[in-house]
Amino acid sequence: MRTDLTLEAIQEAVSKVEHPEIAATLMELGMLRGFAYDAEENEFSFTLVLPFMGIPQTVRDYLIHAVARAAHALGVEKFRVTIEPMNEEERAHFVALEHSKWRAGGQPGVPQM
Repeated sequence: MRTDLTLEAIQEAVSKVEHPEIAATLMELGMLRGFAYDAEENEFSFTLVLPFMGIPQTVRDYLIHAVARAAHALGVEKFRVTIEPMNEEERAHFVALEHSKWRAGGQPGVPQM
């Protein structure tokens, strides 16, 4: 059981994870929510919210692993991820940021990982 690790510390760490193709964090893009931490199991749970469910598995895996790496760096050993689609309002916010903050070298909506 970890007594020195808090949900707030984990949230702070994962809130800095950036999207690989958009110059914004996953939090800014509205892609993360539903955080929970079970200290007894040292397990961090979160929901990855996708703009559409047809995102390739490699992209999903990349995003999940990026969040998990940030939490693992603090000592979290187990992870539980739920995947949900964005609602229309969330998707509109995501698309607006995607178009305004797309990194050079690609086109919005086409990952260049």
